[in-house]
Amino acid sequence: MELKRYRLRVAVLLLTAGLIAGVWVAPVSAQSTENCYCVNHPDYTYSECISTGHEWFCYPVSSPVTETTSSSSTDAAHEAHLYWYYNYGPGATQEAPAEVCCGEDIKKHEAYVSRMGTTQAIQDRNRDTGLKFARNTSYQATGAFTGGPEAIHASVPGASVDSSKTAAVRTPGSFRISGLAAGEGGAKMGLWFNPSYSWIESERPDSAYDGNAGLVMGGLDFLITPRFLIGVSLGYEKSDLDTTYNGGTFTSSGFSAGPYLAIQLADSLSLDAMFSWTKLDNDLERTTSLGNVSADYNSERLMAAVNLSWFQLVQNWNLSANVGAIYTDEDEDQYTETGDFTNEVGDGSVHLGEFRAGARVGYFIGSAEPYLSLAYLNDYSRSNDTGDEDEMEGILGVNYFVSSQVNCGMEVRNSFFRSDFTNTELMVNLRYAF
Repeated sequence: MELKRYRLRVAVLLLTAGLIAGVWVAPVSAQSTENCYCVNHPDYTYSECISTGHEWFCYPVSSPVTETTSSSSTDAAHEAHLYWYYNYGPGATQEAPAEVCCGEDIKKHEAYVSRMGTTQAIQDRNRDTGLKFARNTSYQATGAFTGGPEAIHASVPGASVDSSKTAAVRTPGSFRISGLAAGEGGAKMGLWFNPSYSWIESERPDSAYDGNAGLVMGGLDFLITPRFLIGVSLGYEKSDLDTTYNGGTFTSSGFSAGPYLAIQLADSLSLDAMFSWTKLDNDLERTTSLGNVSADYNSERLMAAVNLSWFQLVQNWNLSANVGAIYTDEDEDQYTETGDFTNEVGDGSVHLGEFRAGARVGYFIGSAEPYLSLAYLNDYSRSNDTGDEDEMEGILGVNYFVSSQVNCGMEVRNSFFRSDFTNTELMVNLRYAF
C-alpha cells in the first residue's frame, strides 16, 4: 500500500512538472521560431544563427499583420518587423508599445527593414548589370562566328563593300570569311566598347526606390580556331538610388573584369559562357525614428552566365534565338552606421539566379539592320522572395555597318509585367574587327 502511494505521488509530481514546463516552454518555442530572426542574416535558422556567432532577436507580436505590410511576403519574422515599422516607425502617428520601445529594440527593427529593402535593391541592380554583361559578351562571341561585320557586310544585297579587302562565302545558315587582301586570313580579333544607362524604379511597399545605373564595358576577343573564341571584358559601373523605403540613398561603384568564351557547335548553333569579378564601394544614408545615420562598406560580386544561341539568315532577314541563365552572388563586408547614433551591421550575402529565353528578328536595309527582340525572364533563385519572379523584356534597336571592319549600334530595352518594378535601358555598341 505504501509503495503504491509513493508511486502515485511521484507520478503526480512528474505530471505537474511536465505541465509547468510545457506552459513555460511553449511560448518561448513559439516566439523563437515565429517572431524571431537572425540579425543581419534573416534567412538563417536558429541553429545556423547561433553556430555562426550572430544574434537571435525576438519580437513579441501582439497585433495581427495589417494591409500596410508586403502582401507577397510569407515570412512571419519579416511581417512582424514590417508591422512594427509601418505602425510605429519614422513618420508613424502611433506610439510604440512598451515591449518594443525604445533604444536598442528600435535600432534592430529599423535596421532589419532597411537591410531587407537594400537587399532587394542590390538584387535588382545585379539583375540589370548581369543581363548587360551576359548579352554583351554573347553578342560579341556569336558575332565572330557569323563572320562579324566583314562577312555580313559582304553578303547582304545592297551593302557597299571593298571587294579588294573582303570576300565572304555564304553557306546555308552561316557566314564564313574566305580571306582578306593579299592572301591574308579573315579577321581573328575583335575590339569592342559598350556604354549603357538604365532608369530603375521599384514600388514595392517594403523596398520602394528609384534611380539610375550606368555601365561602361569594353573587351578584346580572339578566334583560336574558326569554331573557338576566347576573350576578356572590363567594366566600370555606378548606380545612384533614392531609397524611399528608409528615407535615404544608396550608391555604389566599382570595376569588373573577367573572361568569356564561345564554341560553335554547328553552322547555326553556338554556346558561350562568361565569368566576372567585381569590387564595389557602397555608401548608404537612411532616416530612422532615432535620427539619421550613414555608412560605407565594400562588397565583392561574382557573376556567371551561359547561353545557347541559334542564328540563321534567310535572304535579308537575320533570325536568332537563345536560352541562358545568369547567377550573381555578392558578399558584403560588415560595417558601422554612424550619425545620430551608432549601429553595428554584420556581413551579408545577396544572390540572384535568372533564366532567360528570347528571340530576335532583324532585316538588312543596305548597310543598316533594324531589329526587334523579345525575351522571357524568370528569377529561379534569390535572397528575397517577393513572389514577383517573371518578366518580359522588349528590345528595339539598329545596327549599322560603317565599313567591312567596323559596325556600331544602338538599342532601347524595357521590362514589362513585374508587379512593382520597371527598368528602361539605353545602350550603344561599337566593334572593330581586325
